[in-house]
Amino acid sequence: MIEADLGLCAIGILPEPGLVSGARHGASHGLLTDEYCRVEGAGPHVYAIGDIAETPNPVLGRPLRLETWRNAETQAAAVARTLCGTATPACETPWMWTDQFGCNIQVVGVWEGRGERLWRGAPGAPGSVLFWHEGGRPLGAVLIDAGRERRFVEGLVAAGNRCARRPSPTRRSG
Repeated sequence: MIEADLGLCAIGILPEPGLVSGARHGASHGLLTDEYCRVEGAGPHVYAIGDIAETPNPVLGRPLRLETWRNAETQAAAVARTLCGTATPACETPWMWTDQFGCNIQVVGVWEGRGERLWRGAPGAPGSVLFWHEGGRPLGAVLIDAGRERRFVEGLVAAGNRCARRPSPTRRSG
């Protein structure tokens, strides 16, 4: 059991960083946290997880506020471990998925409008993967009905492994 004077559970997608006095706000209107989800400027025992937390992401090299259940789950587990005495950073390669028009679409990383795009497979066809990379370093990918490859792609992005210039079969886009 962990003793606390106050616990706050706020649910919703629109961040309200003004709820935490003295906290630093991030570029995405969230609460800036350290890698353990401690809110910067709010004292050593104030944590934020989920949609409001703008947490350092070493994969992207900057703080990120990510609105996905997986991110909230990862951050909650990291805070729980920290509170129980085993501090572990909340770090993962961003990932989300959706089913649209009979297709399973998964996104690894965060598209920021930069980098060269590289298709593996026929563009948009089931089983295809669209990578975006800079100088061969994968920044992310969109997988269309290619869910079995997600963990591999996450590993590529997280490790900064270099993409082959022309995975086979390949089509360039943009």
